[in-house]
Amino acid sequence: MLVENNEKIEIKKRIYRYKIIKYYVKVKGLILFIVFYYIPIILTYLIIYLLNLLNLKLNSVYFKGLLSDNLLLYSLYFFIFFIFFLFLVKRYKKVVNFFSKENWFISMGKAFIPAIIAFSSGFFVTFLIIKIFDFLPEVKFIKNWLNVPNEGFIILLDYIKNANTFKVITWFFYIIVVIPLIEEIYFRGFLQNFIQKIFKRYNLDIIFTALIFSLFHIFSLSNVIFAFIVGLFLSWQRKENNSINISIWIHGIINFAGLFSGIIYHYLNNRLN
Repeated sequence: MLVENNEKIEIKKRIYRYKIIKYYVKVKGLILFIVFYYIPIILTYLIIYLLNLLNLKLNSVYFKGLLSDNLLLYSLYFFIFFIFFLFLVKRYKKVVNFFSKENWFISMGKAFIPAIIAFSSGFFVTFLIIKIFDFLPEVKFIKNWLNVPNEGFIILLDYIKNANTFKVITWFFYIIVVIPLIEEIYFRGFLQNFIQKIFKRYNLDIIFTALIFSLFHIFSLSNVIFAFIVGLFLSWQRKENNSINISIWIHGIINFAGLFSGIIYHYLNNRLN
């Protein structure tokens, strides 16, 4: 009788462990998304806070200027993120299962046409919605929100105006290479891995991933709209190819096209005015 009870207890324990593992596998993507998004942010601001405390003792004008620079903030964040990510890749290779072994130059070739279509579609839909709001009754808050420019573009313009070549090149590199890589790991990697296990029909994983991606651009309504349309293409490519290689290239090409066209528009607009 005692042996039978022990066997039943052991079976229950195994079932419990199996359920925990099964639940963890389902939510693993969400846990990694939250950890990799928020831990680097918390550590970055903690380091900046400690450096500010140090500066109170040093009372250095140069150090104070350095700490108030957005470039230092973003550089710290990117550095901390990649340290975490490389640690994860080294220790738990199976967790990072959204990269393919395809040559990156081949992936780049496959990305050009989808990138052009995604950028054009996002630009057209965003432009159309802005024009529709122009004809609607005055809704000042919405119109102001629509016209808020991209934060990365504002920072880049500021560096260009100050003729700081090093910061312009560094920030350009961040926007075209580093940010697409990190955001694709976040959204099309960890997050979409989680969402596609919950929503398996009607391509809801694509829609919800794109929606969450767009909400992370909420500081500007025009950016939310553009990011949602582009996000649909990125999430679709990730699902079609079962990897984020091509979506990283698409994201980078779109960011480059957005920056380049924004700079030209800003330059021409200033000349005409």
